[in-house]
Amino acid sequence: MGIRRVLLRHLEQLLHEAMQPTATSMETAASKAESAAETAMKAAQEAEAAARTAKQSFGVLARELHDIERIDPADRRPGRFIISAVICVLSLIGALVAGSFVPAAFTDPSAREVSEPFGSTNSVQLALASQGRNDPLVTQPPTSQIDIFYGEEEVYYWMGFPARLAGEKFALLLMGTAKLKDVVVEGEGRPDPPPTFHECSETTNSYSSDVPPESCQIIYGTVPSIPPSGALGNISVCLPASQEPLVQVSFVGQGTYTSKIDWAHRKISLPAILGPKLYSTSTESPLIADFAGIQLRDAPYRISDVVGCREFWLEPHRKLGEIISTSSSEDITAAPTEVGSDRITWPDKWTSDDIVAISSRDDEVSIGNILLAVTGALAALAIGLMPIAYDAWRRWRRYKPAAVRATARRTTKPS
Repeated sequence: MGIRRVLLRHLEQLLHEAMQPTATSMETAASKAESAAETAMKAAQEAEAAARTAKQSFGVLARELHDIERIDPADRRPGRFIISAVICVLSLIGALVAGSFVPAAFTDPSAREVSEPFGSTNSVQLALASQGRNDPLVTQPPTSQIDIFYGEEEVYYWMGFPARLAGEKFALLLMGTAKLKDVVVEGEGRPDPPPTFHECSETTNSYSSDVPPESCQIIYGTVPSIPPSGALGNISVCLPASQEPLVQVSFVGQGTYTSKIDWAHRKISLPAILGPKLYSTSTESPLIADFAGIQLRDAPYRISDVVGCREFWLEPHRKLGEIISTSSSEDITAAPTEVGSDRITWPDKWTSDDIVAISSRDDEVSIGNILLAVTGALAALAIGLMPIAYDAWRRWRRYKPAAVRATARRTTKPS
């Protein structure tokens, strides 16, 4: 019994000790419990952050979808940008073009600036066929008359020959702006046969590279007989009376004496009427066989002494500016030049002078003011459309990326 009791007590003691934890095991358990608590806290924080992120993402997605729904349907296409940009560019171009015409309205060019720098080749010469050794052109040199009337478009050449030259051949030598187009022979004393007109060409003009092949013209004819009504005498309105009876040959044609400088100004070049002194200072008229490198028909010819007159009729709604002579420093608008309200007449004193004048529109200033207003309006329109075009471009460029992002996010669901 005693042993049995002892064994039972020992067993109880062992069981009791087994049931009581040690200090070390307590500390280990506490540590594990604390670690588990920290892990749980971290998991809770991560879950809360994930929830916030998901909420923000859905908020952004909702706002973008709302913004897309609020976009004007016109902003979803580039039409508004293209239209505003095109109008802006066209307005700017229009302003530049209109502005380029403004200076001509308020500034008149100088006649000296637009004239030929080394002298003019514009001239009129009259040559008569030579009759050999006993040429009456030498023994009794005739003086012919040439009047040139410059109208709005047409030019009239009136030539008065001494009646004793009836039947003689002549050649009217025209250079530069002296040429005529669509020439018609007029007057009572029409030559028989009628005059012929020879245009210079590139194949025949080998005289000088300074003379363009299209810049000369030769009119061949025969001095007519005295008409049935008798000798015409002197019919010139600006030349002194001839001392012997004259017969007449006249032409009319479209002039080539004007050229355009700009929309408001034209250059007027009136050719000189030249006589034999151009070739020689001797009293005998020189013989010529060619003109500008072109062999003359029925050569040789003698350059005839002439008295000349030029009358320029002012065009309606135009005015004359500076008038100069390219071959003289004198004032060719002074007397004996007659300056009227509708015409200017240069008598024989100025025969050998090339005349250059500037013609301008009467309403050039008024048109210039209109162009200034148009330029300002177009420039203002172009400047005003620039921000509109930029805003339309910016809206169009923003729409597509926003739509792509919204569509991508709409198909993405949070896990």
